[in-house]
Amino acid sequence: MTIEDLLEIEEIRNLRHLYALYLDSGEIEKLVALFVEDGVAEWPEHMGGYWAGHKRMLEGWTAVYKENDLPFAHLHVATNPFVRLTGPDTANGRYYAISVHTTETDISQVINVIGIHDDLYRKIDGKWFFEKTRYDFLYPVRRYQGPRIPI
Repeated sequence: MTIEDLLEIEEIRNLRHLYALYLDSGEIEKLVALFVEDGVAEWPEHMGGYWAGHKRMLEGWTAVYKENDLPFAHLHVATNPFVRLTGPDTANGRYYAISVHTTETDISQVINVIGIHDDLYRKIDGKWFFEKTRYDFLYPVRRYQGPRIPI
């Protein structure tokens, strides 16, 4: 692995952290802009299902995160990053995710969900974007369908 490869991987890792920041701060348009135009965000049906394209993502995240939930009523923690370059303009990755409610007074109610993001990334004009993210839930309801990327 070269220094250049490590710099590319770090850029991709920052993409996942920006995803959490924009989602938690309610900057949904900035969140959607992290995806290629025909990108996909895929969730189990109970959380919205399959969102393809910027317009559908904007509608989906806007519906999920109402104005009274924002900003930072939830914190999405992305941890245990695994990112692999698969070509000069493609990569894939996996992150563990924990969603924490910041408005709860009872500590037992703070953790909202735990799951796994499987991601595909594409580099366009020198900039990395999400091509697809797939989220499987592990808690509180287990809906794990297995990895979407080769590990």
